[in-house]
Amino acid sequence: MKNEYECAVITGASSGIGEALAKRFASAGVKVALLSRRTDRIESRAKKIRDAGGQAIAIQCDVTDKNATHSAIEETRKQLDPIDLLIANAGFGQKISAEKIDLKKFEQTYKVNILGAIYSIAAVLPDMIEKRNGHIVGISSHASYRAYPKFMGYSGTKAALNRELEAMRNRLYKWDIDVTTICAGFIRTEMTEKADIPQPLRMELEPATERIYWAILKRRKFYSFPAIAAWYHRFAGIMPPALFDPIARRYDAMS
Repeated sequence: MKNEYECAVITGASSGIGEALAKRFASAGVKVALLSRRTDRIESRAKKIRDAGGQAIAIQCDVTDKNATHSAIEETRKQLDPIDLLIANAGFGQKISAEKIDLKKFEQTYKVNILGAIYSIAAVLPDMIEKRNGHIVGISSHASYRAYPKFMGYSGTKAALNRELEAMRNRLYKWDIDVTTICAGFIRTEMTEKADIPQPLRMELEPATERIYWAILKRRKFYSFPAIAAWYHRFAGIMPPALFDPIARRYDAMS
């Protein structure tokens, strides 16, 4: 499948899905900008890509800082080229229970998962609209279909991200800008390795990355995987409370 992108920006690129996608697109000849708060890690990741023959730069950026995000996008334009692909991958998840809401964690989750995505999208959009060319990809989760106990914040932010991307998709097509929502199940990354919760049907990072890469190249509007987990969560999304609540409470007891 032909890769038609020239320059991609990937947020949260110091590890996990972001790092893997940066490598994958660079191996296909795309110039990539790796954005993350962890400067040392993205520098080493970008160097590995360059050592393998790819073109990559590392830019320290906290996506919750709109000015820093705007500056990072401007720096990418200066060093590489006009950006035709943004992958808003930076995400954050942790347990937050309803009986004792940790407001610091709650605010951090919303800032990274929602504001971080919107700040990065807002920074790349003017050029994409002017050139009538671009692709915006948001990395969401099966958690967006339904909220589970102990995960206040994360489910809500991913559900909100889906809706914001949907609104963009049905407006930005007028400027030939594609918008893709990726709803992934459990994938083996640093974040999931640290999560002390059941993770049914967890995928390894490499095959998961290939699926996301394929969906982006196909410019899918919405892609949810793996299939069995995706269908279950879609069904859960339309369950009445009488059916869903016992399932959620059983999961709560296991996590």
